Amino acid sequence: MLLLRIIADTPVWVWALFAFLIATGINALRDREMNIKGLFIMPLFFFLWGGISVINELAFLFRGLAAMLVGLMAGHWAGWSLSSGGRQLKSKEGSHLIIWPGTPWIIIFVIISFITKYTLNVFLNIEPE
Repeated sequence: MLLLRIIADTPVWVWALFAFLIATGINALRDREMNIKGLFIMPLFFFLWGGISVINELAFLFRGLAAMLVGLMAGHWAGWSLSSGGRQLKSKEGSHLIIWPGTPWIIIFVIISFITKYTLNVFLNIEPE
């Protein structure tokens, strides 16, 4: 019953954000044209969201920032490993756009990141210390 209460007490904007992230992940399954700046929007969003949470909600700031740094390094390594063997970004002829090949990894990482962040916030609300 605790799980149902947690889900019911979650603000609506969190579920709207989750739906948006899932839709973004579904769109990432197919090739798409985009400005290169668009590659950095979602990672920057998750980085800022996580950083704000670490600064505002954790009692041990240094440990939280150290864990975040370890996570960034692990994510960089995983991203580099996964992308180096697969299809690469291509420049679209006659424009400033790139063609980003579709991949299921985006939706997988979005779901993992959201669940991790959601779970951390649930635990912080249950037991703040």
